Amino acid sequence: MRSSSLAAFLTFLWPVTAVSFINPPPPSGTTGDFGNNPVYTESTAIQVAWTDTKDNDVKFSVVVFQVDISKGTDIPSDQAFEYVVHDSVNMTSSPWVVATAKNLTFSNVFTFAIYFEGDTSPRAGSHYFNISRPATAAQPPTTVFNTPTPAPSSTSSSAPLTENSPSLSTGATAGVAVGAVAALGLGVAAGWFLSRWNRRRGEPQLEVGPAMGGNLNGAGNGPHKGTPSTVFHEVSDIGSPRELGVETTRYELGGTYR
Repeated sequence: MRSSSLAAFLTFLWPVTAVSFINPPPPSGTTGDFGNNPVYTESTAIQVAWTDTKDNDVKFSVVVFQVDISKGTDIPSDQAFEYVVHDSVNMTSSPWVVATAKNLTFSNVFTFAIYFEGDTSPRAGSHYFNISRPATAAQPPTTVFNTPTPAPSSTSSSAPLTENSPSLSTGATAGVAVGAVAALGLGVAAGWFLSRWNRRRGEPQLEVGPAMGGNLNGAGNGPHKGTPSTVFHEVSDIGSPRELGVETTRYELGGTYR
């Protein structure tokens, strides 16, 4: 297991190998020396660097282990490591955004290790370093300004009607009423005159004719015998007197008949 081999490896001084860490630096030489641990804040980016491996085209990985400081420098054998570089070749550095799934309350001490493909023990290890949570940003003090509030205006929002208001004035209303009454009176008078005129047109035409109370020889038999009288006969629509060959003559009966 890589973790158990690393735990055993960390109990002694790192041996001189062909590769070593540059950032973070290599171990100080004293086991359990945490005094000079670099501190990296989560979500910040650092550049992890190491020397040339001298093994061209050989895959290697850079991993992170959590150190159980309650037991010195032990690394639990069942611990799963986290990759920074996985199966890479011909490179000497890599950016890393500081992050871990480990419980920082249990331990905030970590270390890097380099494994080549097929290795059961690390080729190199780094100095211990700490991972910290970002502090909550301090809120700037809030300044409260007391701004005087203006007194509310006593002006009513409902303005009275003015001369420009669409409502009719008293004089205009009276004028409209008088005009309506006058128009009604004119209409009644015109209807009455029109009715009279039509009635006169419908009356029959009368013309004066000879009295028919007795014969022309003086043998009167009316109630006023021998008394001149005038009788009006309705003229039928039989044409003019010229067409009949006679002319209507008005006779006045008077005197003594023979």
